[in-house]
Amino acid sequence: MKRAHHIFLTLMAFGMVPLLLLAALDIIQDDRLEAFLDQMLQTAVIDNRIESSLSTEQLPAMVTTAMADYRREQRYIQLAIMLTLCAVLALMALRSARRTTLTLRALLSAWQRLGEGDFSVRLMADTNDERDAMIKAFNATVPKLHDHLQTQQALQLAHEIQHSFLPPLPKASLGLDVAITNM
Repeated sequence: MKRAHHIFLTLMAFGMVPLLLLAALDIIQDDRLEAFLDQMLQTAVIDNRIESSLSTEQLPAMVTTAMADYRREQRYIQLAIMLTLCAVLALMALRSARRTTLTLRALLSAWQRLGEGDFSVRLMADTNDERDAMIKAFNATVPKLHDHLQTQQALQLAHEIQHSFLPPLPKASLGLDVAITNM
């Protein structure tokens, strides 16, 4: 359960980071855009760079076009950041899934070897989560299972030896059994 909680928190953090980053970029971009437009207008007015052919009616259209170009450029930057963060998140999820799958495959292989009678099989526990508990339980179960199987085999052998020393049971005559009762 610790592992699932850790993964959940990681995914939540990486899910929130792009949103917070985009919000911060929007705030920064709005401030930068206003500063850019103010600087552009001040420079144009102060330096008298407005050409005589450019009328005051054309200036708002020019500013609007500049703003649209600037916002489009910033959206591309935001998209690149989002795609990069999504790629990093996908790689982290893939790595986590791969580690989990590898542990489960090793456990499955160990159970198969145990089923074939190999009681020397052991697994190394290094995950520090629920998978670690499963591996420790497996490693603790194998010797107990081996001892139980040896005990069962010893009891079966003792039963066979006991029956080989005892005389065979007499056959009941004509299907009648003798019963002894106290009267």
